[in-house]
Amino acid sequence: MPSPPPAPKRRRVDSLGIHKPFVSPLKRNPSAAADQATTTTTTPKASARVAAPQAPTTPYTPLRSSNLRTSTTSSASDPELIQAQQHLRALESQIRSLRSQNSLLQQALDITTVPPTSQNPTPRLVTLEQKWQKASQQAAEEVFCSFSQSIKDNGGYTAFLKQQQSKPRNFFEDEQEVGDENNEEEWRDEDGDCLTERGKRQRRGEIEAKKHKEEAEAEEEEEEELTLGSMLQVLNIPPEVIGWDTKAQAWK
Repeated sequence: MPSPPPAPKRRRVDSLGIHKPFVSPLKRNPSAAADQATTTTTTPKASARVAAPQAPTTPYTPLRSSNLRTSTTSSASDPELIQAQQHLRALESQIRSLRSQNSLLQQALDITTVPPTSQNPTPRLVTLEQKWQKASQQAAEEVFCSFSQSIKDNGGYTAFLKQQQSKPRNFFEDEQEVGDENNEEEWRDEDGDCLTERGKRQRRGEIEAKKHKEEAEAEEEEEEELTLGSMLQVLNIPPEVIGWDTKAQAWK
């Protein structure tokens, strides 16, 4: 059985002249790349060869401290400048005062007038006054309950008034007054002379009238009753301020 002859194919490959190993066309030669880099590095750029223009410089002259002191001293000792500064401070103080007054007046205007957009025709100040009176009346009624109970526990209203009206007096003056009233021989007139019988009778009448007056005042005090108006009087609160009617003994 005859086999195919391979010889013609071998001769065809040998005739193409392929005897070197295969080299990729994408791979660069390292020696050529080094030469190109060296050429690029050694060649200066055109922009680097042009020197940048230098900015003009001015000579520096330092300021002396003596010049600064002289200018400061001259400005501080200038009478016109000092007067202008004082005038400026006075104007600033006056402006602050006027602004404060304007703020107070604006606040007073807001609470005393009715805003156009408000549905309540009563001014705000009147509304605040009514609220304050109601709160004060409620507080006075609450205080009166505890105040009246405390007065009753300490002897009543009459004893309280006597305690309030009595003032501490000198013991020597009290003893001297009692002694003068009982010892008629020591009674003297305004000039320091002894009283005559007529003067002694007049002094006895004055002493009796004084005693009767004190007894009458004590009886009137016993008839008085503790009311809310009397409590306000003791506390130094004007009744009309919080709306208390002293005649009707009720709130207005």
